[in-house]
Amino acid sequence: MHSPLPAADRAEIAGAVVEIRSIGPRRDIVQRGDRPEHIHVVLSGMACCYRLLQDGGRQIVAFLLPGDLCDLQFTGRMEYSVATLNTCEVALLSREAFQELAQRRGALALALLRVNAIEASTLREWLVAMGHGPAERQMAHLFCELHARFSSLGLTNTRSCSLPLTQNDLADTLGLSLVHANRTIMQLRNRGLITWKGGVLTILDLEALRNFAEFSPDYLQVLPPSFQPKDSSPGIVVRAPYRGSWGPQLLPHSGGETVPPIA
Repeated sequence: MHSPLPAADRAEIAGAVVEIRSIGPRRDIVQRGDRPEHIHVVLSGMACCYRLLQDGGRQIVAFLLPGDLCDLQFTGRMEYSVATLNTCEVALLSREAFQELAQRRGALALALLRVNAIEASTLREWLVAMGHGPAERQMAHLFCELHARFSSLGLTNTRSCSLPLTQNDLADTLGLSLVHANRTIMQLRNRGLITWKGGVLTILDLEALRNFAEFSPDYLQVLPPSFQPKDSSPGIVVRAPYRGSWGPQLLPHSGGETVPPIA
């Protein structure tokens, strides 16, 4: 459903994996100012990219799902930190080997260009939503986007998905106070659009929620299942940090799903 790579390319990238780590919830994977030796790829679980502010606040700038690249930058220091939201399995790839592969493998280079293009379109989408939309519509838009991303990975049961977020996380994503975030969630519940209980988000009326949020998934650029090269095999999707930045299939699926479908 995303930008697939030939099996030979994915095999080479899998060869660049130096370690796979299990990292507990609410722990940093990388920190702002670091110069990571490796590229980190989320294999299971959910993480976020964030910045700490001078007043002690936090701004979450992206959510990472299975297959997302945490730190795709080849020069300079990290501009943001990356932390787990629940237990995550993370693959560490040799940065030098990955960069060499991107220079040598045209399909990978094109896929990374596509990732960058989707990052830009996603950023524009969020600038519009946060610049002109009320809090209730912004939160509805976020829920629609996360549901679309989980659905593309097969991690929903049509209406529900596991969402290991707190109200603080939502507040820090949308730039709201905790009280305002709580009130906004209640407003969406009272409209009969969502329920969120026990870490499970259920969208009661997806079409109504999308209409209310003025949400269209086009900017996520999810490709149809038929878009698969003949020599491809099941693999995990690797994406860049911005919300919904769909990218190439690179690594064999680890088999574990920390964010499972809801029965």
